[in-house]
Amino acid sequence: MRSVTVLFVTVLFVTILVVQTAFMQEVFAQSSQVESLPNPRMVRLSASAEFLSQLHAVQFLNMPLGVRETIDNASPNQAYSFKYGVGTGFAGSIGAELPLMPWLSAGLNLRVALPQATIFSDTLRTPAGRTDGSEAVLVSQRRLDTYLHTIGAEILFRANPLPAPFQGVNLYAGLRGDIISRKDYYVREEMLAESDGGFENGLRTRREKRDELPEVRNWGIANFNAAAIGGIGVEFEFGTNRVFSIEARALADVGLFNIFQAMDAPGEYWRVNSIRGGIALRYYRERENALTEIELRLQKIQEAERTVATERAKIQEDLRELKQSGIAASIQRVVGIDDMGKELERPVIRIAEIQTVRTQEWLPMLYFTKRSSVIPARYRRLTADGTKRFRTELLAKQEPIRSYYQLLNIVGKRLQEQTQATITLTGIICSVGSERNDTNLAQERTRSVREYLRGAWGIVQEQIKENTEQILLPENTPEAVLAEYRAVRISSSNPEIMRPLEFRGMVKTANPSSLRIDLNIRAGVGIKEWVLECSQFDGAEIKTLNMVRGKNDSPRTIVWNMSDEEGSVPNTGSAMSLKLDVTDLSNRNSDVPQVEVEVVPENTAVQAGRRLYSIAFSQDAPTITFPRDSSNKRSAVVYFSDVEPSMAFCDALAARLGLARSSLRLVLQGKFSESGFEEEGRETQPELRFYKRLVRVEFSVEG
Repeated sequence: MRSVTVLFVTVLFVTILVVQTAFMQEVFAQSSQVESLPNPRMVRLSASAEFLSQLHAVQFLNMPLGVRETIDNASPNQAYSFKYGVGTGFAGSIGAELPLMPWLSAGLNLRVALPQATIFSDTLRTPAGRTDGSEAVLVSQRRLDTYLHTIGAEILFRANPLPAPFQGVNLYAGLRGDIISRKDYYVREEMLAESDGGFENGLRTRREKRDELPEVRNWGIANFNAAAIGGIGVEFEFGTNRVFSIEARALADVGLFNIFQAMDAPGEYWRVNSIRGGIALRYYRERENALTEIELRLQKIQEAERTVATERAKIQEDLRELKQSGIAASIQRVVGIDDMGKELERPVIRIAEIQTVRTQEWLPMLYFTKRSSVIPARYRRLTADGTKRFRTELLAKQEPIRSYYQLLNIVGKRLQEQTQATITLTGIICSVGSERNDTNLAQERTRSVREYLRGAWGIVQEQIKENTEQILLPENTPEAVLAEYRAVRISSSNPEIMRPLEFRGMVKTANPSSLRIDLNIRAGVGIKEWVLECSQFDGAEIKTLNMVRGKNDSPRTIVWNMSDEEGSVPNTGSAMSLKLDVTDLSNRNSDVPQVEVEVVPENTAVQAGRRLYSIAFSQDAPTITFPRDSSNKRSAVVYFSDVEPSMAFCDALAARLGLARSSLRLVLQGKFSESGFEEEGRETQPELRFYKRLVRVEFSVEG
C-alpha cells in the first residue's frame, strides 16, 4: 500500500508540473505571437456523459469495527464473507483541455458519478429437517446494497499519435481523486429461491441493517478515494472550421485504495474498479476564426475601408446639417401603459372617480429614553380642551409614522367612546443593560401613560390595568436592540380599541395610468431648450396637467405616470393635447404639430371601490385583516418602501389576497423620509426601523 501511495503522489506531482509549465508557455506564446494569427495553444472546453459498469473486488466479513457474525459463538463464520460485487450507474463531467504538443493534450475535468452496487457472499447451505421427517437444505446468501456517489476531479492525458486515416483515434491515461458524497448501505441475509424453508423468525430475510459506511479516509482526507484511468476513443469533427467534435469512448478505472481506511483482519479489502462508456463533446476555440495570414490581412483592409466610409458619411451628414442650421422635432408615438405593464397603441384615457378606503395598522408600543419615565416629546399630547377637537379623520393625510405618534390620543378617544372597554399597560423589564431588572422604572412608565389618559381624556381608573413583563436577553445585546425594550405595550381584549385606522375618500383614476411619449428632436447647431406640455380644456380655461422641460440633449422617451402627482389626472372628457416646443442655439423655434389623446369619462352608474392596506411591521409573514366586502377582488398592487420584497412574502401575500401570483404588480416606493425627527437620541426611536419597512397593499373591489 505504501508503494502505491508513493507512486500516486509522484505521478500527481509530475502531472501538475507539466500542466503548469504548459499554461505558462501559452501565456508567453500569446504575448509574443502576431495578432492576426490564431492561437494554437488555446484552452479547449469539453463535456461528457457516461454509463458506468462497476466491478467490486471484495474480501471482508463485516464492516470495520462491527460485531463478528458466528454460528457457534466462537470463531467468525468465513462462509458469510463478501466475495464479489457488481454495480451500474451514470456519470457526467465538464472540463478544460490544454494542448501540450500537436498530438498530446492535458485535461482537467470536474466529474459527478451516481452508481448503485450489490455485493454478494458465497451461498451457505445448511442441512435441516422438515416436519414430516424428510431432509432439506436451506440455501442462503448475504447481500449488501450500497450507493457510492462521488464528486471529484480527474487529470486526463489524451494522445492521438496514429497517422492518417486513424487520426481520430485517441488514447487516454490519467488519475482521478473522488470525494464520496453519499455512502448508504443496506445489508441482509436472504433465503434463495431454490430453498423451500425459512429462518427462525419465520421469514426469508434476517439480519437486516441500514446505515452509512464507516468513515473513508485515504491520504489523510476524509471520504477520499482515487483511481488510475486508461482507455480509448474515436472522435468525429463537425461544424464550420471543425470547431466542434463528438467522441465515443470507453475508459477503465482501477481503484488505488480500499473503500475503508483499515479493514478489521489481515487479507481483507474492498476496492472498486469500473468500465465506463459514453460520449464527449469538445469545443476547439482556436479554430473559431482560423484564417490564413493573407485572409486576415485582407479582412483588416476591408474593415478599415468600411470604417473610413462610415466616418466619411457621418462627416458629410454633419456638414449638411450645419449648413442648413435647421431644426426638426416631432412627437413620433404615444403609447398607453396599463397597471399590468401592457402597452396599448392609440390609447383612450378612461377617467373615473371612485371611493377609496385606506386601512392603516399602527404599532401598539410607546418607547422611552434611557433611564426615563417621561413620555418623549415626539408623542403628541393634548390638553383637556384640545381633546374635544381631536378627530382621527384629521390623520388621513399624514404619513403612517406621524399617525403613530398620536397613539395615546387614538386610544384615549376610543376609551371615551367605549366606556365598558379596558386596556392593559405592560411595562417591559430587561434582564441586561443599564435598566437591568428595574421593576420600579417599568411601573413609573406605565403610571405616566395612565396619568396622561386620566388627566387629558378623563379615563376612569377601572378602564386601565397595569402590569410588567420581564424579557431575557443575552449579555452582549447591542444598544439599538435594548432601545426596543424600553417601552410600554398597550393591549385590549376589546378589538374596537386597537383596530387599525380607517380613512375614506374619493380619488380620480385613469386607465391606462401611464403614457409613453416617443420624441424625435434634431437641431443642426444644437438644442438650447425643449418643453413637453400636456394640457386640457377645463370649462373655459386650459389646465396644464403635466410639463417636462430640459436643456441641451433631449430624451428619446418620456414616461408620464398620471397617478404619481396630484392633479395630473384629466378632469373632463375633452381630449388632452401634447405640445412640444424646441429652441436651438440660434434661438430658432420648431414647428411641431400637436398630438391629441382621447379622454372618456367612465359610466358613473357603475360604482367601483379601491382599498389600501398599510402593514408597517413585517415583510416575512403578512398578517392582514380584510373587511367582508373585499371578497370580490380583481387585481392587486403592492408598494414597498426602502427594501424590495422577498419571494416568500409575495407568495404569502398572494395567497392571503386569494389571487394568483401573476395578478400582483410590485412597486418600490420612494425611501422612508426621516425629515423632522429628532437628530439627537435617534437610538431611542426604534419605531423608525419598523416604519422603514412599510408595506402598502392596494387593490380594486367591485362595489
